[in-house]
Amino acid sequence: MKRLWFFLLLGLLAAARAMAHDTYRHDPYKLEKKDTVERVFHLAPAAQPPVVKVDNVIGSIAVSAAPGAQVRLALKKTLRADTPEWLARAEKEVRLDVSEKDGLVELYVDGPFRHREGRHDEENREYDAVYDFELQVPERCDLVLKTVTNGDVRVRGVTGSFTVRNVNGRVDLEGIAGSGSGQTVNGGVRASFRSAPGEPCSFKTVNGDVEVRLAPGQAADFKVKTFNGGVYSDLPVSYVPGGGEKPRHEKGRFVYRSHGFQGVRVGKGGAEITLDTLNGDIVIAAAKSN
Repeated sequence: MKRLWFFLLLGLLAAARAMAHDTYRHDPYKLEKKDTVERVFHLAPAAQPPVVKVDNVIGSIAVSAAPGAQVRLALKKTLRADTPEWLARAEKEVRLDVSEKDGLVELYVDGPFRHREGRHDEENREYDAVYDFELQVPERCDLVLKTVTNGDVRVRGVTGSFTVRNVNGRVDLEGIAGSGSGQTVNGGVRASFRSAPGEPCSFKTVNGDVEVRLAPGQAADFKVKTFNGGVYSDLPVSYVPGGGEKPRHEKGRFVYRSHGFQGVRVGKGGAEITLDTLNGDIVIAAAKSN
């Protein structure tokens, strides 16, 4: 609960700052500079899957599985400002820190917004620095991905564990086969499994829908909760006693409504998947065929 409220507060602060920014600025920045950074990290064979960590602030993160034992980075950096002096300052103050060691690749966007002593300067700076990450990683790879605003986090085809955090943007996990958590504040969360997770998972948002899709024959136990919304499933499910309303059948779907957590079982059950939203629907459905 504390972590959920932390992300809610962070989202509200980001929204407030965006509103304040619009109050004083009605025109786009006059100057823009774009750069592309490409790197390849060669990973030595190891018993454990490699770990890729991306800690971003402004911008998107897209990760897809690819053959081989490399991590390939294609970073698009966009700097915007009103004067050459502020553009140069943006290039100097915001940087990408890269670390690679023992199967761990860390990418960290650093700048005044990371440090308490830079808070006043951050409020008065006259530039934007957007970092959009695209990575190709080995299929068997553990992921820790974070961003705050101005972009979604997308993962495709990775089979390792995952920890995904966003604040103002979506979380979209497609064709995954691992376990972990995906969370945002303002945006939807979607996860599509090609094989059922073997360990508990959690998917949460505050403002948006939460959707989980399972391939045919997969089984799982769900713990679901929404305050302003409904819970829908087009899979054969059973109601697990524990509070809340019993399901109704509407237009070929089972419909659940509850302000507390409700248990839903698909098939014979399995690892528990927690789905939680404040303002949005929850959907448990069959994975779409390609």
